[in-house]
Amino acid sequence: MGMQKHVFLGLHEESLEGFRVNYYPPCNTPEQVLGLSPHSDTSTIALLMQDDDINGLEIRHQQGWVPVTPISNALVVNVGDVIQILTNGKYKSV
Repeated sequence: MGMQKHVFLGLHEESLEGFRVNYYPPCNTPEQVLGLSPHSDTSTIALLMQDDDINGLEIRHQQGWVPVTPISNALVVNVGDVIQILTNGKYKSV
């Protein structure tokens, strides 16, 4: 990334959470689900385990949101807003 190692080593030194796991099970009545509003991840890195039956992940591209076709059992690594800020936009939070 072209950055000094110490930048990342001290980044979460005083954080109350080092790793958080969320699970959003499929809903039998999706018309009742509110979901999340469009957003980028404010974290450093987001890991997403994909399921080929569940859509919903989108990335920001050219001023809009584009759906991502799920790949069964794939692990998606998203760069969060913190990395975009620390690299002065070299790596984009999508």
